[in-house]
Amino acid sequence: MSTGWLQVLIAVAVGLWAVAGADECSVTPVIHVLQYPGCVPKPIPSFACTGRCTSYLQVSGSKIWQMERSCMCCQESGEREASVTLFCPKAKPGERKFRKASNLC
Repeated sequence: MSTGWLQVLIAVAVGLWAVAGADECSVTPVIHVLQYPGCVPKPIPSFACTGRCTSYLQVSGSKIWQMERSCMCCQESGEREASVTLFCPKAKPGERKFRKASNLC
């Protein structure tokens, strides 16, 4: 059995902001754990949005059969790609050494 390393490309949030000025939005550090079969799990630091934001649902003033809604919440301001190396002691010979993670959720 051979040992190896797996290179993984991930996207992580780089900043967060509140859509409306009166909202209370803050950046909270979180840890995602990147796992792949045969590899040692690796914690990945990232960020999450937390806080309160302005949202409402009301009857339209001009068309009483319609509803008006507004949902303005905290959002990330961008993302960046990061390359992460996993240690894979149970790697199979000829197995790919590079992968792109499609989703961390």
